Amino acid sequence: MSASKALNLCVLVLFVAFTGWVLLHGGGLAEVIAAFGANPWITQVSLDLCIALALVCVWMWRDARARGASPLPWIVATLFTGSIAPLTYLLVRPTSAGEEL
Repeated sequence: MSASKALNLCVLVLFVAFTGWVLLHGGGLAEVIAAFGANPWITQVSLDLCIALALVCVWMWRDARARGASPLPWIVATLFTGSIAPLTYLLVRPTSAGEEL
């Protein structure tokens, strides 16, 4: 495993663990919606994340198509899991000889 994939795996495992903790202790959807409307910083960061994930989806689409794979499952997974799907895509996508992420 390359150093970049090992780092990616560490980030993915830590992020999934934190996401699980948040799901258990972070309250429900009502609290998320209330926070989104009550604090402009949360709104700004959320919109920034949406823009960044949209750019990642464009990259994943092009990358998967160039490799002859279907990008649709990764795009749908990104809509439901956020950064978890792109981090997983980076782990499982085949790399060309000499290519490093």
